[in-house]
Amino acid sequence: MKKLYIYIFPVLAFVWGCRPPAIDTPPFSMGEVDGSHYIALGSDYTIGLSDYGVSEEGQRYAFPYLLAQQMQKVNPMSFNQAYIPKGYDNYWTISPPDSTTNWDCMGNSSINLLESVSSNGLSLPKVNGFEYHNLGAPCIGVADIEKRQIECAYLNRFSDTAISYLQLVDGMKPSFFTLELGFDDVWKYSTLNKELISPAEFEQKYRKLLNTISLHTRKGVLITIPDLTLTPYLLASKSYFKNPETCEPVPYYIITDKGEKKQAGPYDYVSLYYIIKYLKNYPQIGASINTPIPEYITVDSAEVENLTAMTHAYNQIIFELGKEYQLPVFDLNKMLYNLKTHELVEDGVHFTDEYVFGGFYTLDGYSFSPRGNAMLTNNLIEVINNRYKAGIPYLNILDFPGQKYMQ
Repeated sequence: MKKLYIYIFPVLAFVWGCRPPAIDTPPFSMGEVDGSHYIALGSDYTIGLSDYGVSEEGQRYAFPYLLAQQMQKVNPMSFNQAYIPKGYDNYWTISPPDSTTNWDCMGNSSINLLESVSSNGLSLPKVNGFEYHNLGAPCIGVADIEKRQIECAYLNRFSDTAISYLQLVDGMKPSFFTLELGFDDVWKYSTLNKELISPAEFEQKYRKLLNTISLHTRKGVLITIPDLTLTPYLLASKSYFKNPETCEPVPYYIITDKGEKKQAGPYDYVSLYYIIKYLKNYPQIGASINTPIPEYITVDSAEVENLTAMTHAYNQIIFELGKEYQLPVFDLNKMLYNLKTHELVEDGVHFTDEYVFGGFYTLDGYSFSPRGNAMLTNNLIEVINNRYKAGIPYLNILDFPGQKYMQ
């Protein structure tokens, strides 16, 4: 049986050796880690976003949940998540091929990405945030931590009153924490035209969050921000503009941030979000200089340069604050860079950065599959074990489902 491929996306292949086992890991122990009140702080990756949506299934594959499961094997502890009720989740899915399916020039069936959005998405039932340990929300950035009642249904459900993320964190009193924050800042810039905060403001707010956490614990792990240009979220847009019969690139036209109409160059992108939300329904947009893709849905080369530079600047701040607060840093950005430049193999499972079918990314192009999250968790456990002299066991990647879009 042929693999199902979305015909607009190319096949990528790289080679990268697996992460070597930590042969010096001590017998199962928590070492210097007090896992009695582990709190996960962050955005998309923390809550377990998958296929551009949040569901209970995705939350059970989120790295904090997987990490907590491994910690529980060493020392009994609680880790509660506020699961998204059925009927409130939303996600992207695919339309499977049928008798009318077309075949592209590579002999692969062409399938369509579909958007499935719940009408209940903006009215999630309230929960008591102080009873839960995963405070991930797919809409919270460093820029937002002091704002009250931001436009975030997943976050606002934690309190009946308008409190900020900083206030919510302060009430949790963690004994150990992971902090994955900043991705939403760069995502909003690339997708919603939101302005990036300056490195100075990023440092000031991130430091304020660390100061709040430090009132309760000095044990935790900081996580860097992925550069979106390493992921299929932006790169896959290049393959949208291909002739499905010849697989040859076709020119497309954009309006830059400065109002210039031009043919898109090698470093001009359209976010995958808008390909699904907008362009697939208006294929004539971008076809000529007279009907260019609007500026608000493009990420032109100047914006890409700024996005990359600011992500690097933010990550440098995270590393510097890690040293200052004596906290280890898990470099998620480096892990994705390695995936971009090589093939990754662990427990006999091969991963590439190929959109969907590389086994690592889901349909949104930046969130991770169950096995991708297990890979992230193993790397995070390695950081914890090395820094805190712990012996938290690793996950077996084969225990997790593979990419469900492969057949």
